[in-house]
Amino acid sequence: AVDAPSILRAESIKKTVAVESSSLRRNHAKCNGFTLVELMIAVVVLSILIGIALPSYQGFIASQRVSATATDLHSALALTRSEAIKRNSQATLSPAAGGWSNGWSITPAGGAAIHNTVLAGGVEITGSGSFTFSATGRLTAAGTLQVKSNSDTTKKRCLTLGIDGRVSSAKGGC
Repeated sequence: AVDAPSILRAESIKKTVAVESSSLRRNHAKCNGFTLVELMIAVVVLSILIGIALPSYQGFIASQRVSATATDLHSALALTRSEAIKRNSQATLSPAAGGWSNGWSITPAGGAAIHNTVLAGGVEITGSGSFTFSATGRLTAAGTLQVKSNSDTTKKRCLTLGIDGRVSSAKGGC
């Protein structure tokens, strides 16, 4: 047989469980997600931040393109010099058809091109014609090459080639 205090305790437990589950349902309904207003505020804040950062990022990209192209040219000049010394004959770094901005090639004396580079774009290269290194690694004539961005003309780099065959690079125009 079931006594009265046990029944009262069971009913009390049922009421407590019912109250807790209904309050959980109410709290859960309030925390279901973001409201449309909250979402719109987040989108507006994100748009403002992107609008502020984008011009800086474009300048950074232009600067990196110029720097990477100048480094590639510097490496190509060093490779041309190295090939001339290694082969004990002249080697020439010359612009591709259409000029330096289309790329360049390295050609040893009396041979076919051993290295061709095609530029992706975004930069313009101006300067002397071809650069020929003698078997001793010296240039037949000194010269300069200027690399500048198509989108931001303040981003420039100057490569200076001495008669001794060494290349120096500096920020700014030639």
